[in-house]
Formats: sequence, structure tokens, C-alpha cells
Amino acid sequence: MTAYKSPEYAINGRISRKTDVWCLGILILEILTGKFPDNYLTPIYDNNTNLATWVNEMVKEKKTSEVFDTEMSGTKNRKGEMINLLKIGLSCCEEDFETRPELKEVVQEIEELKEGDDDEEFSSTIGEVNAFISGRNMNDESFFASNR
Repeated sequence: MTAYKSPEYAINGRISRKTDVWCLGILILEILTGKFPDNYLTPIYDNNTNLATWVNEMVKEKKTSEVFDTEMSGTKNRKGEMINLLKIGLSCCEEDFETRPELKEVVQEIEELKEGDDDEEFSSTIGEVNAFISGRNMNDESFFASNR
């Protein structure tokens, strides 16, 4: 998937199972934001222009609501699920491939989102996303445990 080049592939030509995780994360972010990851059209990888960095910056600036595609207007009652999916996408897009989750973990998290449709305890807040971006380790088990 050349449109979703992971940092380790773009910089060093290395691929691994975690490269697939990066691709899935970018795909998730692309769906949620409605934005194509433009930087992948250029031959040189630039961390400052990748979609994951843009989403992270928007969340840090407390502009999380501006991240989501405006065409997703029918999902207003699903904001918590969208935020949880955003967290999953961002966890897949860690620059350091060793800190990205395994693909099976990501699939499990997405399946739990689907199963938790009617679970009121499953909703998340924008504040949790901000806290997550500001300092939590993407591989931190307590992060994922708190969203089950």
C-alpha cells in the first residue's frame, strides 16, 4: 500500500507486520477525517505532514471536533464510538513501530467497539483523547482497559 507508507518503510525501506498496522491506522483516520493522506504522494517522508500528525495536533489544540468529516452528520449519537475509533487509529500510527499494537489487538478493539454499541459505559470523552495524546503511552494496557 504505497499510499500509506509507514515511517520505517519510507525512511529505511523496512517492512514488518507493524507496517500493516500503520496502514490500517491511516485508513481509519482517513475515513474519520475525510482527508486523503497527501504526504504519501511525495517520495520523501515528512513527519510534519502526515495525517496522524495532523490529527494529533488538532487534538492537542482541543480541536477534536474539527477532525471528523463533516459528511458524517448522521453519526451525532455515535460521537463516543468515533472518538474511540480515533484513539485506535492513532495508536496504530505511532512513529516507532515497536510501540504500535499488534494487528490482532487492533481488530479486537474494533470488534469491542461494535459489540459495545449499546453499552453506556463504553463512551469516551474528548478530554480522554486529549489526555491520551498529551502523555499516555499508546501501548499502555491501562488505556485500552479503561475503554472496555
